[in-house]
Amino acid sequence: MVEVAVCDDHEGQLQEAMASLERFARRHRLDLHLAAFQSLQAFFNAAQHTAFDVVFMDIEFDGKPQGIDAIRRLNETMPKCQAVYLTSYLQYSVDVYRTDHVWFVLKKQFEERLPEIFEKLARIHDYRAHFIVIMPRDGRVVKLASEDIVYIERQSRISRIVARHDVYEVREKISELQSKLPSGSFAACHSSILVNLPRVVEIREDSVLLDNGEEVHMSRRYARAFREQYFEWADQWTV
Repeated sequence: MVEVAVCDDHEGQLQEAMASLERFARRHRLDLHLAAFQSLQAFFNAAQHTAFDVVFMDIEFDGKPQGIDAIRRLNETMPKCQAVYLTSYLQYSVDVYRTDHVWFVLKKQFEERLPEIFEKLARIHDYRAHFIVIMPRDGRVVKLASEDIVYIERQSRISRIVARHDVYEVREKISELQSKLPSGSFAACHSSILVNLPRVVEIREDSVLLDNGEEVHMSRRYARAFREQYFEWADQWTV
């Protein structure tokens, strides 16, 4: 079952969104558990007891863009919950990129966009649910989520897996590790460096800046292919 929240302070539009999701769920035989909220406080109160998988969030509450602040808070407190902005106002299409979200959709296009939205939600779920089992040189056995990997670097006969909260040294080659990772989400920027594309902040002339603050070298030989792979990934994952 997928736990879905819909937040909109306009009762009529809230019910329209709920009806669209119910029709979509019946048509595609999806097991969605829907919950409707007319206030952000009611949503966050419910989120203390329910682990929502996705929230469809209006942007304006009481005439102010409080929905964007709500998604920023959601990113920090419930990072596994995926966010979709549902609005009538195009002027917020740039502001929402200060938050981690899946889609920005106009209310009048909501029902027709649902197949694309749920296809992307499924891709992100598969990526986040993926993990590999590694055996670092210190003798541990570690189950490591693919999304936690920032990059992998080969040094001599050791591969360093740089994750968000730790660094692991393993004997497996980069090619062996890459075969275990989600296809399309990891790309080489150097013969000895494999980067997790969602962790890329900026691609520079001869380096790649990552979201942990590190900058890794990008060789001229790999630069064109890396950029192409990044844009291919971006076309599928961003809106």
